[in-house]
Amino acid sequence: FLAWERMGNLRGFGGPLSYEWIMQQRDLNIGILASMRGLGMTPVLSCFAGHVPEILVKLAKGDNKDDEMGDVSGYATTTNTNKVGPPFSNATFIRNSRWGGFGTLDTKVWFLSPLQSREAYRELGTAFMRMQQRYYGGDSGGGYYNCDAFNEVDPQQTSDDTSLLASSAAAVVETIRDVDPNGVWVVQGWMFYFSQFWNEQRVRAYLGGATAMATKQQQQHQHQYHPILILDLFSEEQVVADKFPDYYGLGPWVWNMLHTFGGVRGLYGDLPLLHSLPSTIAAKQRNGEWKGLVGLGMTPEAIEHNAVVYEQLTDIFYYHSRTGGGTIPTTNLSEWFTDFGVQRYGAADEEDIRLSKAIWERFGRTMYAGGLSHLLRSHIDKIPYFPTERLSKRRGRLITSTMGDLEDIIPNLHTLLSRKDHSPEESCAINIDLIDAVRLQLSLVFDDALRLYYQTIEWHLENKKQSTFATTFLAQLRIRILSLIEDMDMLLDSDPNFRLDTWLLQAERLISSQVTDNGPAGGPRVIHLTQQAVVNAKHQLTLWSRNSGKGLDGYAAKAWSGLYSTFYKMRWDTFLTNINSNLLDASIVDPKQLSHSFGLLEMHRQSEAWAQDGHRLPKRESTTSTLRIVDNLLGLNASSSLSSLPSVRGWIAKQQWGQEWRKVSRLHTPTSHENDHRRHMNTAILRFRISSPEGIVFGTICRHLVNTCIAFSPQHKMLYVLAAKPGGGDVTSSLIDVLASDGANSNIWIADLL
Repeated sequence: FLAWERMGNLRGFGGPLSYEWIMQQRDLNIGILASMRGLGMTPVLSCFAGHVPEILVKLAKGDNKDDEMGDVSGYATTTNTNKVGPPFSNATFIRNSRWGGFGTLDTKVWFLSPLQSREAYRELGTAFMRMQQRYYGGDSGGGYYNCDAFNEVDPQQTSDDTSLLASSAAAVVETIRDVDPNGVWVVQGWMFYFSQFWNEQRVRAYLGGATAMATKQQQQHQHQYHPILILDLFSEEQVVADKFPDYYGLGPWVWNMLHTFGGVRGLYGDLPLLHSLPSTIAAKQRNGEWKGLVGLGMTPEAIEHNAVVYEQLTDIFYYHSRTGGGTIPTTNLSEWFTDFGVQRYGAADEEDIRLSKAIWERFGRTMYAGGLSHLLRSHIDKIPYFPTERLSKRRGRLITSTMGDLEDIIPNLHTLLSRKDHSPEESCAINIDLIDAVRLQLSLVFDDALRLYYQTIEWHLENKKQSTFATTFLAQLRIRILSLIEDMDMLLDSDPNFRLDTWLLQAERLISSQVTDNGPAGGPRVIHLTQQAVVNAKHQLTLWSRNSGKGLDGYAAKAWSGLYSTFYKMRWDTFLTNINSNLLDASIVDPKQLSHSFGLLEMHRQSEAWAQDGHRLPKRESTTSTLRIVDNLLGLNASSSLSSLPSVRGWIAKQQWGQEWRKVSRLHTPTSHENDHRRHMNTAILRFRISSPEGIVFGTICRHLVNTCIAFSPQHKMLYVLAAKPGGGDVTSSLIDVLASDGANSNIWIADLL
């Protein structure tokens, strides 16, 4: 959480840090900087943003008690006094607002105002810069330095007064120039995207405050030097330089791709946008726009996933720089995808090449065609709640479409991997991509099951709980939903890149000591740093704050084994069990009431206990290959949850009223070599699309549907209904009535998916 500590969002959360750890980080930084400079890279170091610890505020006020550290009088720097002297004793400190759902203890960071306390700000900031230079050296000709004073925290000022903004920017540049006269302040433009606080007047004041600090000599050579460099942080979503046109010429800027938040794993990316970026830049600049654009960059919050996205952008970097703005030689994006697939998998013969090209041709026109980044995140790793607007008709159509694409991709990945020599503990690109594809498939099945679960509850409440159908069905569906989570865990466990214990072991090995300090009550407190590191590692993946269900809970969720079988399964089990137990409560008449009745506090208590446990999970080593697990999940094992609860199956449609119902072609007809891996596609649940004029009696239709279901798939006896009828009518109720009158068929489950 140190990045958010440095940006003024958090204070002390997850601490304290031991001297041993700080020295380890110092030595690591020195080594990294030496390597970067040896490769001709110019690193970006830190500068002073104005955020200060509460202890400085206490000492400036002569207060010997700190809320967190107890007696702090020993920290005073002046002789025989418990206060710090000028300029800090006269300084003005502003307390920022809370951030990210964290409590007051962990947020509301103090900010040393440069508007009223410029001397104190400069003294402290310059001291920081000089100490950093002593340890990490400098870069001749002007280095780059980053800090962010107002990241996701709006400045405390009146609506029409921009003096604090201008003075804050000027003070940052001033402290940099005290140590490096030609130094450049690198500022993230995320705040301009994130908050409605920023308008033209405020952006001009903030950036103008930095620009005004350039000396006359530097201003005369502005094309060579500018005191500020702006990172347009999320340009693939919105170029902020369009919202505030070219940042009003107040600073050069860099187009950046952010792509991932928190390292949440998914298969997505807008490669058509990236592929056309050079021509977009050329067109913009021909029209007199983007004159301040000086570079392209990446700003992801995590790495080691969606390699194709970063490969594409680095290709653009390379060719753009080599050709003075030209495009990638392969102008056909489809060809670029297939070439990437061949290189990624190391194709050894013609069949490898054919499979690799087929996989990435389909990936290219589906997952990486843009628009799926937020819609394809599964609900497994989200906080369980009811109801959810995200499980919408739009998402239902997306699930159906995406699963059809995956059903083409997965068999080719499976075949390609089976042609390679591959041990269970060995990881390779094909294995990783196969796990990612099947994981996404399972996630979409989970979301489809969740939609079914919620809609069944709505039907149950609308029908005044007169049938035991819903309670019986939901009890069975709960078991299947939890088994999906177990299947996911088993799949992920087959590759060490997808394991929670790998992460926790790294955290545990980071440090192996303990420290003693003064606790909140002033007494000694022993902190076992190894366990603390594990707790921090767990919090980052799950709760973030001290409390479950707040703010950023699940922001950095990971698709790792161990996390699914313990944390996610625990949450969903508690959630579903409590909902099921409250279904017959006479006081509940609206689904929204279930949000307050399903044991929310118990689920959050369990989550907090899990995150606070400083003992890592036992190291896991899978003895089953990914191939065998995928075989089981795709239907070779009849007990698999996928074969029990598939999402897209056979379709029956009525082509015209009065004709017989007939089985029509599926969304995708499997080829012969796919059948072995997808037997469940031919023997599973049916969906029906019903369309009829108003006034038609549905009883006869429903009886025919039931009989067709039994004849087509007697061993599964589950009926999904997609009811799309122009004249209204309750198809689900009619089906329930038919089954209620026929006890022999009472084990056929029915649900209206619309």
